[in-house]
Amino acid sequence: HIGGLHFERDVASVTSTFPVENVLLWSPDKPYLYRIVLGIYREGGNQAIDQWSTRVGIRSIQIEKDQLLLNGKPLLIQGVNRYENYADTGMTPNDTALRQDIHLMKQMGVNAVRCHYTHSPETYDLYDEAGLLTICEVPLYQWGRPGHSTKNLDAAKVQLTEMIETLGNHPSVMMWSVSNENRIWPKEESEEHRKLSEMVRAGNIELIELAHRLDPTRPAIEVSNHWPDDPVFEKADLNSVNVYIGASTPHVDSLPEMMDKMHKKMDLLREMHPGRPILVSEFGSWALYGLKTDYYPGEIYQAELLRHFWENFLKEPGFVGGFIWCFADSDVHRQYSTIYEMRCAYGIFDLHRRPKAAVEIMRELWTRK
Repeated sequence: HIGGLHFERDVASVTSTFPVENVLLWSPDKPYLYRIVLGIYREGGNQAIDQWSTRVGIRSIQIEKDQLLLNGKPLLIQGVNRYENYADTGMTPNDTALRQDIHLMKQMGVNAVRCHYTHSPETYDLYDEAGLLTICEVPLYQWGRPGHSTKNLDAAKVQLTEMIETLGNHPSVMMWSVSNENRIWPKEESEEHRKLSEMVRAGNIELIELAHRLDPTRPAIEVSNHWPDDPVFEKADLNSVNVYIGASTPHVDSLPEMMDKMHKKMDLLREMHPGRPILVSEFGSWALYGLKTDYYPGEIYQAELLRHFWENFLKEPGFVGGFIWCFADSDVHRQYSTIYEMRCAYGIFDLHRRPKAAVEIMRELWTRK
């Protein structure tokens, strides 16, 4: 009520279907977009009193046994994890720099992007145009520490709902991720940690089920570093794993040993959670730009590690792709315990987008016909 006047807002929900003849399907190779225009007309009139439009792509994402299908054909994800972090503007969105990143990614054969948080809708507009698939993730990270509670879950539900409602029309968005590296199992032997991990397991299952209800057209995942024995995988659509495996020495000579460990762990994963696609949501290593060594943290070591992992992942039954951690170095302004370095240097590009040795290695692997 304002000044004695009463206002009511009528809300209507309209569902409509219509055919599209000779449809052109959206894909990373051919990201064809249609524009849908909705208009409101007075009865009997032909002049719109209001109008709204949006671009959409027509495509399907399906899981069939241990395969991930795009438009009915097997899809191999060649992806990178990417933060919004730039040398000149920091975490502030930068359209010019974003377009440069997209160009660099497409040039090396990248077809998918993941991040721990959602970007602006304008970013997904550009992913739609460029043909970059993306995983949208709720920033629920390392949930299950002492002091955490179901309030974290309440916030995640709100964010997941908003994410799906806001970004659901983007053809580039291929699946929803409800969390990353949550404490599914206790870190310590205590009653507190046991209860925390029980809360986290139940909460992640709730989030997976919520994603399925809100959007049954896309897969939903929980990104795990507690695999192969992650009980949430029974509800998720893919086994989504972060692969960081140690070796006896941080040298290229130890990479075959690392691969053997990875294969054995993948065998256990298929044994515990059979018949599901395996998505490697993270794999990579630190590398300081300009340090040309074949041991950690040199560029040659990083390049060879990525090459070994990719070539060995391809031997794994059910492997549907992976995301390198990560696209570019980022400023985090904290000192790491292993290296006196104030920058997170997992990138295959440095913060200024200068390529490390891994870029050319992965370009050769990902653009090879």
